[in-house]
Amino acid sequence: MLDAVWSPATTPPLLERSAVHIWRAHLDCAPAALARLAEWLTGEERDHAARFVAAQGRARAVASRGLLRWLLGSYLQRDPAALRFVAGAYGKPALDDGALHFNVTHADHLALYAVAPAPVGIDLERVPEQIAPAVAQRIATPAEYAAWQQIAPAAQPLAFAQRWTMKEAVMKALGTGVSLPPAAIAVTLAPPHLDSLVGEARAARDWALHPFVPAAGFVATLAIQGQGWQVRFWDMPAPSTPSAPSAPSASR
Repeated sequence: MLDAVWSPATTPPLLERSAVHIWRAHLDCAPAALARLAEWLTGEERDHAARFVAAQGRARAVASRGLLRWLLGSYLQRDPAALRFVAGAYGKPALDDGALHFNVTHADHLALYAVAPAPVGIDLERVPEQIAPAVAQRIATPAEYAAWQQIAPAAQPLAFAQRWTMKEAVMKALGTGVSLPPAAIAVTLAPPHLDSLVGEARAARDWALHPFVPAAGFVATLAIQGQGWQVRFWDMPAPSTPSAPSAPSASR
């Protein structure tokens, strides 16, 4: 797995053409910060958050979208509220002018944001305590499932979570979502790479996979089109009262 070394940053550094930035954020915000983030959302985004039954779910939905707007606005030096998004055929969001590629994932209180110059997908999962064989079989190719069965039972949940995030990240990068069956994507855990995509090894070579541990008890994978990327990890400042974006700082 990729060694994730997180660096604190109050504003995004410059994004080089060969770099991918991954941001880690906590979605449980103070009320003042949450109110500020909500100001940047559209009415449709607020309505989406309001559909969550639990108050915690509603707050995290606001925080997730608000922090995305703050982050992209900071990179582009634009008002977060002025950003406009479009949805792909299967619902993947993108900036209407394609100025940056991005993807978002969250689990519980934790969120990850990937920002890149190329199509990108990211997935985050909490490692389960146990996995039923039938569940593992549903996401795996026959060869993957046979290999998973040979793993020691205590290590099977982690291996399942790793494989699932790799496949989900590819689906998100492609913008297909679950319309593409997980078993149509063949991956190898060590070393991590995409073996075939819907049976085509040639198409698989167009993508790089970078699995990593974002926090204790979680696994994640970045999928990005192309090879030779420099993956850098940044921690968002603890949410207090986010201010309007400033210019990106020089890369460190």
